[in-house]
Amino acid sequence: MLRIVAFVCALQLGAFAAESGAQTPAGGRAAHATLAAGIRIASGAADAANPAFEASLDAAMRSSTRPRDWALAATASPQPSRTIGATAHVDGDLFRAAQAAPGDALVQWLVANHADPATPEGRAHRAAAIDAMTRIEPDNGAAWMQALAAAASDDDEPLVEDALTRMAQARRFDAHFVDVLHAWIDVYDRHPAPASLSTDGYDAGFVAAMAKAAATALPAYQRVVLACKPPATAGAAFARGTRCVAIGRTMLDSGTTLVARSIGFAILRNLDAATDADRAAKRDLDWYAANVLHGTGEDGNVRDALAHESDWRRMDDEIEVMKSALGRAGLPTQAPDGWMPRSKPGAVAAG
Repeated sequence: MLRIVAFVCALQLGAFAAESGAQTPAGGRAAHATLAAGIRIASGAADAANPAFEASLDAAMRSSTRPRDWALAATASPQPSRTIGATAHVDGDLFRAAQAAPGDALVQWLVANHADPATPEGRAHRAAAIDAMTRIEPDNGAAWMQALAAAASDDDEPLVEDALTRMAQARRFDAHFVDVLHAWIDVYDRHPAPASLSTDGYDAGFVAAMAKAAATALPAYQRVVLACKPPATAGAAFARGTRCVAIGRTMLDSGTTLVARSIGFAILRNLDAATDADRAAKRDLDWYAANVLHGTGEDGNVRDALAHESDWRRMDDEIEVMKSALGRAGLPTQAPDGWMPRSKPGAVAAG
């Protein structure tokens, strides 16, 4: 049966970021495997998925006319270098998708987040994707975070400062996790998974889509955490302080995943800039983590399972999905007055 993964990752990620500023590998390859309302398949069912179906799906995606299919196939494959009709070269499916869909923010995001920075070709294509993203979504701080990560990798201090400025000016922060999920749902709607993969209350394709989306690499959040962490020996005002406070608050207030919001709070806490409103927002995140199983169908309630799947299909924000589940369970959508988390988020009962 499906399990809702208790959201320990974002809280631990944020806490670790506050201590060290290094919560994911430099390439941003850590996965969304423990997102709060992320679904995983219990009892090894994910590993037991029909390999023949997955192989045929991969072939269908790589031979389709949709650039998103090519990019998704590359990110889900253990061999992303494969290219149709030509000798394999580095990340071929990703790059042909980027070239075919220069105005598709999701395609460009996948290229920027998955291109191999260890090769000159990979770095060049990643740089082109980041440039495209920042043109398509100049108001999205996550796009500029990719620019920051690339500049930091190149030790280009002027570009680091420019990316921080652009992030501070951004009005929203969308790391495209839900967009990736919706894209995978579309794939499985067009290519139905075998009925043998069905689980209690959930459509088999939805299960598979969530598993693929949850395995998508996280962006390199550690770059902005490090850039916004004042030196321990700083004797004067932190020159980036004002911009970093703006960045942290945008992530905390408008991030579309709990990971992004938790990282935003960690940035503010590192700067000693968290307000009472910020701490209240963080307490809400803890409340969601403590009650992550409620209203999702995890208890065997098929109606809740169907409603939870519907929420993921129609909503664009993980936080809104969680609020809907809480409301369905008859629980407050914000932390009640006086409530405080226990030491193990995810295992705390409501109330």
